[in-house]
Parts: sequence; structure tokens; C-alpha cells
Amino acid sequence: MDIRQFSVPETAVFQLQDAAERPMYADGDTSKPMRVHLYSPGSKQYAKAQADRNTRLVERINVKGKMAPMTVEESIREKATYLADCTYSWENVEFEGKQGRDLSMAIYSETNLGFIADQNAKRLGDWKDFLKDSQPT
Repeated sequence: MDIRQFSVPETAVFQLQDAAERPMYADGDTSKPMRVHLYSPGSKQYAKAQADRNTRLVERINVKGKMAPMTVEESIREKATYLADCTYSWENVEFEGKQGRDLSMAIYSETNLGFIADQNAKRLGDWKDFLKDSQPT
């Protein structure tokens, strides 16, 4: 039996939930679920996002081997960058006309939308969420 039959797909689609964990829909229209497509932990894009994150972390270590403290803005930017690197696309989601990576960075940098960043970070940490039979609709 070929073990690759247990592989997770490269990406998965997740419906966004608001801060109260209710499904989000564009303009309240249930035919337009607001969704995010994330790279799975088994994808090369995810591996690159992790490697880039580790590189940035190492770059923050000073000559004496101590970690330079982050400002609030740097912390927000770091989290947004990592999550944007792990995001393939969005469905029915708008933010000031932005698209692609700019849309991801805007959403993940908006602290009042931090629940979206937290949802996606949690999903990225759980391989089973990327299995087709375990994904919420």
C-alpha cells in the first residue's frame, strides 16, 4: 500500500467566523460565504513561510546572542507576514480594494480583526484540519 494515500492536500478552504464564532457571509448573503484558502503544513509554501520566519527570528539575535525586543508594530507585522505567506487566497472578502498578498497583509495587520489571524494560525497548527473530511463548510 502506497503511504502517500494519507497525504494532505496542498491547500484547504475554510469559512471565516466572526469573533463570536458565527460563520461570516459577504453582505449577510448566505450564498456568499467568506472563506480563506490556506497552504497546508505539508506544502512547500508553508515550509518556506516557516523557514523565512525562522530566518527573521535569527536576524533579531544581536552580537551578544540576545534577542532584540520587538515593538508592538514589529510583532503585528511579523505575525501578518507569516500568515500572509501561508495564505493562498480569499473568497468574498474585501478590504479597501486590496488583492492578493496586500489583502492578506491588511487583514492580518488589522488588530480589530485579530480573531481572523488567530483562527488561521490555529488551523495551520493542526494537520487534521486540512483533511477533506474534517473541513467545515
